[in-house]
Amino acid sequence: MKTRNKMRFISLLLTLLLVVLVVVPGMSMAAYHDSTATLHVIKHVINDNGEIAVAGMFNIHVTTSGSDVVGSPAPGVESPGTTYTLTPGTYVVSEDGYDTLAYGVSYSGDFDFIGGNIVTLNPGDVKTVTIINDDLVNEGIQLATLHVIKHVINDSGGTEVAGSFNLHVKSISGNDVVGSPAPGVESPGTTYTLGKGTYKVSEDAFAGYTVSYSGDIDANGNITLNPGDNKTVTITNDDDLIQPPSEATLHVIKHVINDSGGTEVAGSFNLHVKSISGNDVVGSPAPGVESPGTTYTLGKGTYKVSEDAFAGYTVSYSGDIDANGNITLNPGDNKTVTITNDDDLIQPPTPEETPAPIKVTDTLDFAYGYINGYTNGNVGFKDSLTREQVSASLYRIFKQAGKIIGYTKPAVSDFTDLATDRWSYATVEYMVSIGAIPKGATVNPLEPITRGEMAKIIAISNNMTNNRSVIKFTDLPESHMYYDYINMIVNYGLVVGYPDGKFKPDGLITRAEYITIINKFIGRDNRYYVDGLPSIYKDLLPSHWAFADIQRASFGFTTTVDINGLFQVDPAMGISKASLDN
Repeated sequence: MKTRNKMRFISLLLTLLLVVLVVVPGMSMAAYHDSTATLHVIKHVINDNGEIAVAGMFNIHVTTSGSDVVGSPAPGVESPGTTYTLTPGTYVVSEDGYDTLAYGVSYSGDFDFIGGNIVTLNPGDVKTVTIINDDLVNEGIQLATLHVIKHVINDSGGTEVAGSFNLHVKSISGNDVVGSPAPGVESPGTTYTLGKGTYKVSEDAFAGYTVSYSGDIDANGNITLNPGDNKTVTITNDDDLIQPPSEATLHVIKHVINDSGGTEVAGSFNLHVKSISGNDVVGSPAPGVESPGTTYTLGKGTYKVSEDAFAGYTVSYSGDIDANGNITLNPGDNKTVTITNDDDLIQPPTPEETPAPIKVTDTLDFAYGYINGYTNGNVGFKDSLTREQVSASLYRIFKQAGKIIGYTKPAVSDFTDLATDRWSYATVEYMVSIGAIPKGATVNPLEPITRGEMAKIIAISNNMTNNRSVIKFTDLPESHMYYDYINMIVNYGLVVGYPDGKFKPDGLITRAEYITIINKFIGRDNRYYVDGLPSIYKDLLPSHWAFADIQRASFGFTTTVDINGLFQVDPAMGISKASLDN
């Protein structure tokens, strides 16, 4: 019997233990959720008597046992205020950070006592307290008066008046009072009615005048006002003595006249301003600029204005310059020099002097390939060519053939759109250096070029000079900007135009057309044997009119002919490896 009762007792004890394990955790979670309280602290400011403070100018504290809680102190916030999540306990709500002498303070809401600033929080409480600040004039506090006078002295040529200056009166917290900032006013000045406190009187910085403060103000620009005070501050601005100039200004204008078929622009010419010792001044040399020109700030002295030689134009100088190209500058001078370039008249050949087209005989010995095609396996024979592509291909050919000697790319680019680290930089600048591409602000390296511009680049880069017209193209008048250059490459035997009698100088040149021209230029004719070779490009069929020329441009060849007088494809030669970096 005793054993049975003992077993029942143990069973009951285990059941109670299980109930505790199940029920008590749930009770514990509920207790956790109810263990905190919420407190909303609202700051409300009333300005019905001229003050200008806002809630955020007051610094609000919520403390317990003398220490700020998390998130305290904080700037005051109008309703709904600042929310704190706190543990149960007793807290003190207070404020500081503003001249509270100008404001009365009162506390309302869920404080423990009416008018008090202590609030007790129990678990789960949600309470709201409000701190109200009302400016004090209605409570019988007398205000003070401040007069701020602006006085301007112009005894050294200055012309400003009091209203030119912007004046501030700020509270000790750094905020402008009502009516500030305001333009300065000569005596009796601007009047401010203010509460008790310390204020800072200042003005915005103003060049050309020295400022000083006088009256009821300390050395730091501060003034302290008590109820009933009537104080005055004067801000005096005396104009500074204007020192005579020690430097002079020189404007250099480049003017280009194209009344005889010329096509150059101001930027095509390179202008210099040099000291008497022969050294370029800062900013020189520089491309020419039409009016108003390029401005230089220089010291007293004599300078020489000049330009680099440029064929095809007659130069003249005018303005403040002597017959030798010299100009003398004194401090304060503002002088102008104009360099005018008028294109020379090109005499057309008489009919009996007109030669017949010639066959190319003066060709380069160039055995390398010079066309790679695209990474997708196409050659793009219908695609246009950009300015940098034409420059690079000719540069590589000339360099590998030993025609470019002693050229070094410039350290600074002549163009805003051609970086010195661009792959084509040296090639484009080379074409600029020989006049094949004109100087200007931009060169547009990615712009497709026309057949006319292509003619100019090829003609100038190979020093062609014979511009006599031997073929009359119906779309090429003598006034066309590329007329002479087109005649040069025609006379060289590189082109003959289209079957309809046109040249299409303003049309874009295709890669196929360009390759056939360059092949003639370097003598890549049918002696370079490609018969029977399959097309190396996916988009090029043997039936294409330029098939053989494109194939010849894509291979390297032997440098000597075989027993049949033919140059054979030589894989060891490959594509030209001439560096484009210098």
